[in-house]
Amino acid sequence: MAAMEDDVFFYALQKHCKIIESALMSKCNMNNQVREDARQTLGELKASIYKNFERVKSANFIEACKQSLKEAIASQVTPKRSYANVVAPSGVTENKGKSSDYCVVVDSDNCSSEDIKKIIKAKINPAESKLGVCDLKNIRGNKLLVKCVSENDRDRLLTEIQEKSPELKASVPKRRNPAIIVKNVPNEVKNEDLLKVITEQNPEIVVDDESIRQCRVRFTEARH
Repeated sequence: MAAMEDDVFFYALQKHCKIIESALMSKCNMNNQVREDARQTLGELKASIYKNFERVKSANFIEACKQSLKEAIASQVTPKRSYANVVAPSGVTENKGKSSDYCVVVDSDNCSSEDIKKIIKAKINPAESKLGVCDLKNIRGNKLLVKCVSENDRDRLLTEIQEKSPELKASVPKRRNPAIIVKNVPNEVKNEDLLKVITEQNPEIVVDDESIRQCRVRFTEARH
């Protein structure tokens, strides 16, 4: 489409130029009609050039907007390297799982969270030991939560703490059991029968009998 418009433009440009050239060549005996045709042709030529210039400028503007949009999207999609990525050892491949999946809780009877952090940095030095540590976060109870890149890094960190800092207590945090809220439970359904009713109505959620036995009703509100 753009190529066709260019051909039309240059054909019209050539035509207008010939008319003006003819008028200029006959300037010695130029009559009013020739002069008027030359004036009108020159005006059309200017209008055509301006129109095509605006079209090209508009097309370039659209392309510039597209490129700017692509760069903006790329900057959002491509994550910036964090401090943890920089200090992580080059031999550690980025794990697809979340770093929160590989945590270590470090505790001590006589130290605050900041003291624990200083001990780990001084005695273990994750960067020097090539341990993939993502973050060190103070948590309640004067404890320190250490996020690792992978399960292997987490296990190595546990070993390093046991060997180099026996005054610290390191453990893997226990996961909380997931909870669901079941609404509009009839009065006639007792708590001990609720799990049975749920599994009978939703057999696709049953993995095995053991998983069902581990479930329990924590509390109930007003029944309907």
